[in-house]
Amino acid sequence: MIIPDTFATLAETDALVIVSSKEHGVIYRIKDGEITSIDHLEHSEPRRSDDEGFFFSGASVGKNVGGAPKESDEEVYKKALDKMIATELEALIAQESPHLLYVFEPEQFKGHITQHLHKHPNLSVHTVRYGNFVKEHPKTLLEYINTYIEEHTTDTKHVDFEKDLNRHS
Repeated sequence: MIIPDTFATLAETDALVIVSSKEHGVIYRIKDGEITSIDHLEHSEPRRSDDEGFFFSGASVGKNVGGAPKESDEEVYKKALDKMIATELEALIAQESPHLLYVFEPEQFKGHITQHLHKHPNLSVHTVRYGNFVKEHPKTLLEYINTYIEEHTTDTKHVDFEKDLNRHS
């Protein structure tokens, strides 16, 4: 998709955008005035019955003893997806050399993807929004990124740099 003129700053950007949910991840490239979906990753957790995954010892029938709590499965599968996404991002970062990485991820999993990335001194990582945005149209993602940029841009129009420079001389 060609980036509309209303996002002129983004049209000149060289960036990757990762949009992650519990089971899906989409990676976009912003380059040369376009936003393009370059990868879709999926990792579905297996569906289990209510009691599957719980174990009982013979002496304690009727008591929940041992076994993993049901909630941990979600975390295990999310970590696997995050590692898949991070592995793909590492390859794309090496190939594309972007300057920016914009991240959209669920709040309960914040930081999971970026913790798997190596340090890239020339890559600035920004978490734009928390939530599930996998099914959002790229234009909506651009709107969110543009709003993020506007909210995080330092206004230097009314700063008296001369005064600051003279004070440190």
